[in-house]
Amino acid sequence: MLSRRALVIGAAALGAGCGPMRSFLLVPSLPKPAELTWFSLTFGGLYEPAAREQDLLAKLQSAVAALGEDKENPNGPVRGNYRVTPRLIENWHPYPASWGQLVDWLGSLEVDLLSLPAPMVRALADQRVLLPIDRVLSADSKLLTQEFYPYLLDPYRFEGSLYALPVNALPLMLYYDARYFAAAGVPPVDSGWNWDALVESAVTLTRRDESGATEHWGFEAHRYGLWWMLWQNEAELRDPETGECCLQDPAAGEALEFYSNLLHNHRVSPPLMSDDAAKLYEVTADSWPAMFYTPRQHMWNGDYRWAKLPHGKVRSVPVYSDMSIAITDWTEDLEAAATALKGLVGIMQQYVSVPAKREAVAQLAKFRRNLRPAEVAAVQASLEHGRMLPQGVPMNDGIPTLAQALSMGDAAFQLTREAAPGLDRILAALVRGDHVEAITSRACARV
Repeated sequence: MLSRRALVIGAAALGAGCGPMRSFLLVPSLPKPAELTWFSLTFGGLYEPAAREQDLLAKLQSAVAALGEDKENPNGPVRGNYRVTPRLIENWHPYPASWGQLVDWLGSLEVDLLSLPAPMVRALADQRVLLPIDRVLSADSKLLTQEFYPYLLDPYRFEGSLYALPVNALPLMLYYDARYFAAAGVPPVDSGWNWDALVESAVTLTRRDESGATEHWGFEAHRYGLWWMLWQNEAELRDPETGECCLQDPAAGEALEFYSNLLHNHRVSPPLMSDDAAKLYEVTADSWPAMFYTPRQHMWNGDYRWAKLPHGKVRSVPVYSDMSIAITDWTEDLEAAATALKGLVGIMQQYVSVPAKREAVAQLAKFRRNLRPAEVAAVQASLEHGRMLPQGVPMNDGIPTLAQALSMGDAAFQLTREAAPGLDRILAALVRGDHVEAITSRACARV
């Protein structure tokens, strides 16, 4: 007997073709639109993220309304013959005690489309809650996925199938206070910046009082972990084929030594773990470092602007995505859900900080009028040199989140939670100023 999954996917594939069934399904004799619900978690990927959930819901409703106004859009509600109601997932915290309870809870919501971060997409795909996008979209899937930066799709794959389409991209960028740069006589960041230029400028921008205490840091080096320094120095945490630890390789040692020097030799970055470092800046926005790495535009006082990461041996930019749209196994009208998925992903490109689709990135200046031309170019260039962080886990909690991402699996799915103490020890030891060779030896024993 065919399962419901096989039946609905087969029906969608038939409906997506060019035969008479497709024509029959779209004739005016079936005017009643399909009623769809779209549930979403709260995401930081929306432009100027809302502080309250109802503000986020208003943004989602605005996006759905804009999609409905585009009557010529083949994936919009008018031509797609559907209505979609956005809702937020309420009572999300505390999490259900098990994946089974979470699945039962989601099933009770009668949800057709679901927006989730990458790790939850993979987990729910494993629970057979989500339908494989590439099979549902059938003939459209190859063309559709070519519209995205390929690495942005990787976190949403599970066992060879694609289970969601990314809405946003978050490339790691250099965020710098242009006003403070000008006051210190440091030229603005340009495309030619490398690690040497970063250090030279950070030294000039770091301000200390007569006692030697730091009043203003020139740079914060560790907010988003170790990836940028490893990858830009052509180093890896693990060999992608053998799974062997690579932290003792010369390239990795050079990258970690560079990091250590920022803290202890040049003294341009606070020698604290990220959470403790953040406490230094809570008093006033003016105390934030002159430069730090972040994938998000913040709304600090001053004149902070985006720029490309200063490059090492190569340009390699860590990127993640924290918003996607998937189709659930509970939807009753799969063809309408697939059409709505394409329409919503398309319209949401103008509502996120950085879009995931190439065409939308090319029009970023149109969507993000607060960005200066140089910033638009920096974002576009960063995505062209992008590399997806493992599993797409956001790095905004610093090393603990980095350790969590690694513990969830690298390309070979070999890392375990035992990696976390090793990685934590790397940074903690560097903060203390220990010798890099001894640090990597101990860390490799655990990774």
